[in-house]
Amino acid sequence: MGISLITERWSGDNSQQTSPDAKNYQLTAERVLDITVDDPLNDNSFTVMAAMLDPQIRNAYPLDYYLRCDDLKCERVTPNLFKLTAHYLTKAQLEQSPLDLPADVEYDVIVTEEEIDCDADGNHICTIVGESFDPPIRAPLYDTVVRVGRNLASYDDAWAKSFRNRVNSTDWGAYEAGSARVVSLKGQSVLDKDFQYARVTAEIQIRDAAPGSTIDKAWYRRVAAKGFWILDSGKPRRITAGDLNSDLTGNAAAQFATEPWFHDTTTGALIVSKDDAQFYEFKIFQTEDLNELGLI
Repeated sequence: MGISLITERWSGDNSQQTSPDAKNYQLTAERVLDITVDDPLNDNSFTVMAAMLDPQIRNAYPLDYYLRCDDLKCERVTPNLFKLTAHYLTKAQLEQSPLDLPADVEYDVIVTEEEIDCDADGNHICTIVGESFDPPIRAPLYDTVVRVGRNLASYDDAWAKSFRNRVNSTDWGAYEAGSARVVSLKGQSVLDKDFQYARVTAEIQIRDAAPGSTIDKAWYRRVAAKGFWILDSGKPRRITAGDLNSDLTGNAAAQFATEPWFHDTTTGALIVSKDDAQFYEFKIFQTEDLNELGLI
């Protein structure tokens, strides 16, 4: 006793929708399958239907995830052949599927205290002779936090991992490329009667550009371009007291500088004025097109 072959008949897309009050609707569809058995003496319509617990038949209709099998009809055509008709049904309000609902968006502010290298006008923070403060100056940073929740057909944590801690490579909503970082991305399975979907929520932190920088580097780490070495004719050498004070001569001028000093990030040349200080900016977060999240 058993099924040896299942063949689905092609009859085109066969579905029907009724909506008597223009608000609630009922959508139906049908599939017809030929079932071949290898023991016609013991197999009958009851054993065939009992064997057809295949989720592909009992669960969602292939062309519409919302449609679920609600009725099976089986009849014998020949001793070895049965005709199985699967009827699919869904009832809901028009445009009220969980997957059709808009995203929930919440805005908040997060305050973090971090080391800063510039004041609000972009001037490097240091003493009058160019020395850095120890410990470094710290200040509160106020970042916008956007929390987005939306219903999606499914959730895959490997997919979510590819977006966590990523910065937007293109504009995302009202936020320019480089300013938005995914801090949290999680999913929750939801079962609504016989309809299963995922509730996906994301927390995205928005940061402004540092003074004197650009928005595409809002999440870069900055370090003042200063040290004990400069490039001289393309070769590195130690900074001397004579480089900092042209009035010094002899041994005094040849003495090495005792404090790090500023240099040009492109040429490596000495920068004597602290007002012309430059910065190295390092990319520490990978980027991703956050629009592919499908949350807004």
